[in-house]
Amino acid sequence: MIKCSRVALSALAFSVAAFAAADQLYVEYADAAGAYHVGRYTVGLSSLGSTVIGGNIRGLAAGASGTFYVGLNFNTVAKYSDNGTLLASITGGGATVEHDVAYNGSVVYCSYDASGGNGVAQFTSDVAFVNDVGAPGYVSALAAADPGSFYAGVSNTVFRVTDGGSVLSSISASSTTVLHDLAYKGSTVFASLSDGSLNAVARFDANLGFQAQFALGQGNIDALAAGSADGFYAATNDTIFAYDASGNVVSSLSIGAGSRIIDMSYSVGGVPEPASMLALGAGLAFLARSRRARQ
Repeated sequence: MIKCSRVALSALAFSVAAFAAADQLYVEYADAAGAYHVGRYTVGLSSLGSTVIGGNIRGLAAGASGTFYVGLNFNTVAKYSDNGTLLASITGGGATVEHDVAYNGSVVYCSYDASGGNGVAQFTSDVAFVNDVGAPGYVSALAAADPGSFYAGVSNTVFRVTDGGSVLSSISASSTTVLHDLAYKGSTVFASLSDGSLNAVARFDANLGFQAQFALGQGNIDALAAGSADGFYAATNDTIFAYDASGNVVSSLSIGAGSRIIDMSYSVGGVPEPASMLALGAGLAFLARSRRARQ
């Protein structure tokens, strides 16, 4: 009896491990006909299915337990299940324009501009309004850090900011550099950028110590996501490229001629990696401000 009990427990443990959720890459794109989708892919870029989203979307963040977040119709943050069911949403005022979305397992972040200026709004996992902090300019890239802070790219500078609006650190590139996207996984930080004819992804350790920069020959980088084993994904037009930790292309996938990839987000075993990023030195201050929940 004791022996049988041990065998049963062992089998149960194996069963749980075998059915643990696998890593996935979420990809937001518009097809050639103009319809918007969120597709899911394995680490090796095999398709796991695609959901049509009824509206204009930009900004994507993998959620927990088979969910994701998007910026919808320019002024709404929406939470969907992987099968396309709308679970929750919140809409800003008529002058609000959403730009990017990030999630760290507890807080949803959304960068925006409005008649009152630029900023980053914060919401619960079910998109109930929590807080709002102002930004010193247009936030072109956004990433969620560990709970309590986020990263925002403004012009050629990346800021690390607490949820309350205090700048913890910042780092600036040359005045001609344009930051496009940020990503984080484990202890590795990625930033996609362009400077003249250079299109590159820079990699840093968790403390923003420089590790490497990879000049990519694929053209302008439209979307970036962390990958497995310190690798990363970069997308141009309709093609996703998977890179290893040395910056070598290991696989690629075209999602369809005429399609346009908008954003990507990596989920580890069904739990989102904070799509996080950079910091160091002192920088411009964000302005914390209390605001009422958006109508």
